[in-house]
Amino acid sequence: MAPVAGNTKDIPPEMRRKSAISVGGVRIPWRLEPDFSAFVHPEYGEQAVGDDMRDRILDATERLLARLGYQKTTMEDLAREAGIGKRTIYLRFSSKEEVALCSIDRIVERLKERLRSISVSGDPSAERIRRMLLTRVLFRFDSVRDYYQSIDDLFRAVRPAYMARRARYLAEEGEIFAGVLAEARAAGEFSFDDPFATAHSLLLATNSLLPSSLSTRELGERKDLEAKVSLIAELLLNGLIARRDDVHSATSPRPRHRGRGRALNARA
Repeated sequence: MAPVAGNTKDIPPEMRRKSAISVGGVRIPWRLEPDFSAFVHPEYGEQAVGDDMRDRILDATERLLARLGYQKTTMEDLAREAGIGKRTIYLRFSSKEEVALCSIDRIVERLKERLRSISVSGDPSAERIRRMLLTRVLFRFDSVRDYYQSIDDLFRAVRPAYMARRARYLAEEGEIFAGVLAEARAAGEFSFDDPFATAHSLLLATNSLLPSSLSTRELGERKDLEAKVSLIAELLLNGLIARRDDVHSATSPRPRHRGRGRALNARA
């Protein structure tokens, strides 16, 4: 077996010794990837353990959050639920808190994929922004629906680390919104000063309806939450849509306060 780059002391002895596996009596050579995440066949590159294992652990985490809640869940519970050894979890996550935070990260990554899809859908700009605002709230709600009874428990435990991550979430979502806003302004559909500041304001205006900001009781029913987000979205879009008297010639001075982007951002 070729030498493996990295910290080999973290590799279990049985993994160091295994240079081949037997399938149907046929001996197949394998090598260990440098990131220790998988056994990979040298010819076909088939991954036995890697991203699938990470998702398996995070899926198990969500089931346990629904059944036990964050505080009562242990790493032993998680290993048993995922059907793996506890050491396998620690090769990927340093603690229970990191597992929970990475579960939230995965929700946000999936949300961003959905937002990007809407942003390039070809629908009118106002409709895309409206759908994106609805999606950023309802997608999160749907993603934690199975364990939202314990959501207070979870966010109370991980809030300091979560708040550090939230700034990154906002920036990444804001970039997607800003792209649609800039396109709409160029087409004369919206009127505002700064697409990034305006995107940030749109996100701040709907943050109050995210699961991390509401108690279990306040989350309520999905249809009620959807109605609240729809109302906020309409109010925000009314402040962005260009009016006839907002259309200026290229030589006209740009208004100091156009749209809601600057005003909302100043209050944030």
